[in-house]
Parts: sequence; structure tokens; C-alpha cells
Amino acid sequence: MIPRLRRAGPIGSRSGVIVSLLLVTLAVSIAIGWEARRAAAAERRTAEGVLRDYAGFAAAQYVRAASGELHKAAELTIGHVTCATTRNVLATALEPIPPKTCDCGLPIGPLRTVFAPGGDGVWAAAGEPLDDAVRTLVLDDLQRGDSAPVQIRAIDIGGRPSVVAWRVNRSSRQLAGAIVADVSALEPVLARALTSPLLPATLLSADEASDVLALRVTAPNGASVYANQVPASDFAASARFGSDAGGLVASASLTPEAAQKLIIGGLPRSRMPLVYGLTALCVVLITLAGIQLTREAALARLRTDFVAGVSHELRTPLTQIRMFAETIALGRVRNADEHRESLNVIVRESQRLSHLVDKVLSFARIERGSTLDRRDIDLSALIRETTEAFTPVAAARHARLDVRVEPGLRLHGEAASIGQVLLNLLDNAVKYGREGQVVRVTAAHTTGGTLITVDDEGPGVPDKDRRRIWQPFWRAAGSEQGGSGIGLAIVEQVVTLHEGRAWVERADGGGARFLVLLPGAGAAETQATLEAARRTA
Repeated sequence: MIPRLRRAGPIGSRSGVIVSLLLVTLAVSIAIGWEARRAAAAERRTAEGVLRDYAGFAAAQYVRAASGELHKAAELTIGHVTCATTRNVLATALEPIPPKTCDCGLPIGPLRTVFAPGGDGVWAAAGEPLDDAVRTLVLDDLQRGDSAPVQIRAIDIGGRPSVVAWRVNRSSRQLAGAIVADVSALEPVLARALTSPLLPATLLSADEASDVLALRVTAPNGASVYANQVPASDFAASARFGSDAGGLVASASLTPEAAQKLIIGGLPRSRMPLVYGLTALCVVLITLAGIQLTREAALARLRTDFVAGVSHELRTPLTQIRMFAETIALGRVRNADEHRESLNVIVRESQRLSHLVDKVLSFARIERGSTLDRRDIDLSALIRETTEAFTPVAAARHARLDVRVEPGLRLHGEAASIGQVLLNLLDNAVKYGREGQVVRVTAAHTTGGTLITVDDEGPGVPDKDRRRIWQPFWRAAGSEQGGSGIGLAIVEQVVTLHEGRAWVERADGGGARFLVLLPGAGAAETQATLEAARRTA
């Protein structure tokens, strides 16, 4: 007796271990990618922080240089007003100041209003009327008396951004002179401050700094006073002018190009696309490995089912052979008829056993890629011999064969393989057909070859399964019949090797009709027949 096959237990546990390892690998890969992202982000933040520190340094340096230029410009312009006052021609102070040959700064202009102390404590003014807000601002400074002699303020006068500058004699608390101009009058003065070194000279020269440093000066109310032509960036910082320099705010930002000289190696390039790509590739590979593992597990189950099916089919004929052989050996037959019947059962079951073994060997040979031993064979005779040999097997399953073969059919192929094809179709028809059915076998010559059909009276093959039944080890869901699952796969492979085609359709009686078209004439006729068969199927 063949021992009962048990499903190998370690397969499931091995699969679980492999899946667990794949999941752990995936988790580790994601963790590494996440840490790489964090490290890259930290490195980037550090580099950007350095650039912002440099921008803050440049803003502070600019405020220092610009404050000096503003005070020099105010001193020069107010001095012009004072000179005009002593000559009693204050209105001339509104005219542009001639350029100086000395490096004493640029004047503020054009001016809207100039004023200075007049007789009887009244201020003399020229230009636009003196606004009360300006008068109040200067008087408040005179009363405090604790600030620097020269003061500059950026204020709104009637909704107009303006700048007011004045000079006070602190010992006498008297106004020496004052001016009012549009805030835009400060632009040349503020631009002059850019010629000062705003970044470490060892890293960038003044000219190089002016190309990578974006500067913008705004009034306390947010109005723009000055901006150079360099586009601003995110690496920015700001510094505030002193109250005696108008309370302006300077914002400085460095372009990314400055990082190449201010930071060793420049701004770190983002490696996140590579990290994300590698992580995604790892995920894809792990997913493919999981899919492959699933397929291997499914294949292992199919092979296990195949072994179990073959073992079941082997056990039945072997049991019959052993039982009737023991009956004869022990002399338990009562008469000659029982003796003959026992021998018939042994012969029939041995034929069935031989057929099953041949089926397995044929499948193994085809899987190894063995070539066919082609010869000119009498196909009509081969079909009759095969059906006659199968008749006892069919009778044991209460089925009858109706064979109609056209005489003189010939084929250039391998007789054993063609016989195995017919045996597999007959076995399939008898196995899945109803009790007491008639299996009809026909073979006839067509315009392009020989068409063999096997009809049964079973439930037929659903449309959705008509392609899948030719796959190795596949069996219909819910099938109660045993089997190896390789019979129809052998049919399809053998017919293909003979340059033919096999398919299934519904029989006239409602069962399944399996058709095999084998070429037996010229290649053109064979191709035409195959095309016609495909259209019919």
C-alpha cells in the first residue's frame, strides 16, 4: 500500500519567516530613508543658517556704513542751509548743492522745505509751508536736549513718505538749520554705502558682494526707500538704523550663488530624490519578492495537490489489483466465471495504472523539452487501437464509446504522444461525464488536416474556464473528481508540438466537446484550417 502523503508543515512556517524578514527589511529601509531625510534636512538647515548669519552680518555692516553716510549727507545739506541763512538768502538752499571735490559725502536733495531760526524766535522757512508735524518733531528734540546734534527722521507728511533732518546747537538749545525732502532723496546716499565692505574681505570682495547681496531699506511705516537690483532670496536678515538715522530698517539677503564662496562645498545638494528612489526601488523589490513568494507557495500547493491526486488515482487500481490477485492466490474464487472476471479486473486496472503512469511520464518529458520522434503513422488505426484499449476502463465507469473514424487518415508525428492525447481526452470525458453516458469520438480529414473530436454528456466547461483548463495542475473550483490536473496540459502541449491546435466548445448534447486539429496536408491548407478553427472557437 502506498503511504498516505502528508502536507509538509515547514513550508508554511518558512513562508511566514520569509515574509517577516521581508517586512523587517522594508521597515529598515523606510527607517534608513527617513533618517537620511532628517540628516539631509539638518545639514541643509545648518548651511542655510550660516547664510542667514552672513546676511545678518552684512545688514549690520550696511547699517553702520549707511548711518555714517546719512549723517554726512545731513551735515553737508544743513551746512548749506546755515550758510544761506547767514547771507539772508535762505531760498537759495533749495537749489542743488554743487558737487564737492572732497570725499565729504553726498547731499540730500532735491529739497521741499528748508528752515532755520529767524528774528524774534520765529523760524524762517523757504519752499513748501512748514508742516506742524515737522515743527513738533524738532521742538520735542530741542526740549530733550540729550540726543546727538544731527537728527534724521523718516515720517509721513500728509500721507507722503518724507525725511526730515535738522542740526541743533546743544549748548544753547537752538536750531541751526533743517530740511524736508521726499524719502526717495536718500537713495543716492544709501547706494553709496554699498561701496563699503559688507562681508569678510577674505571671502568676498566688495564688487563680488554687491553681485550676490540683495539690500532693501524701508521706512518705519514699511514704505520702500531703497533697493538694489539683486533678486532677494530666503537667506535673509535685517538690522535697524538708530533713531538719529531715521529709524530705517535694512534687509539683506544672499543669493544661493554666494554659498559657493561663503560655505565650504556650497549649499548641500538635496540627495532626497536618490534616497526616495532607492527606498521606492527597495519597496518594489520587496513587493516583487513577496509576489514571487506567494506564487511559489501557490505552486507548491498545486504540486502537493498533484502528488495527492496522483497518489489517490494510483491507490484505487493498485487496491483492486491486489484484492483480486489475493482472491485468486488464496483460492477464494468459486467457479471459472469468477476466476475470469477477477483476471479481467486485474487487466483493466493495470491498463488504467499504465495509462496514469504514461501520463505522468509524458508530462515530465515535455517539461524537460524533449523532442518528438516523428514518423509517418496510420492515424485511423492508432485511434481505433487507443479507443479499444480504453473501452474496458470506460465500461468500468458505466460509459460507452461511439467511435467514428474516417479510414486512411495519416499523420507525420509521434504515435505514442498522439495516443496519449486521445487517452487523456477519453479519460477526461469519462471522469466528468454523467453515469451511463455515451462518449462520441470522431476523426475526419478536412481541407487543412485532421480534426479529432471527443464529446461527453457531462456539465460542460464554463466560458470563463475554457482557457484555464489547459494550464498544468489547474482544476475547476468545487470539483469533486480526483485527478492529477495535467491531462489537458499534456494534450495542449503535444498538439502544439505537432503544429496543431486544441480547444473546447459546447457539444450538441450540452456536454463538452474537445477538438484537436492536426496538420495532415500542405502548410497553406493547414494554416487556413487553423484560422477557420480560431474563428469558430
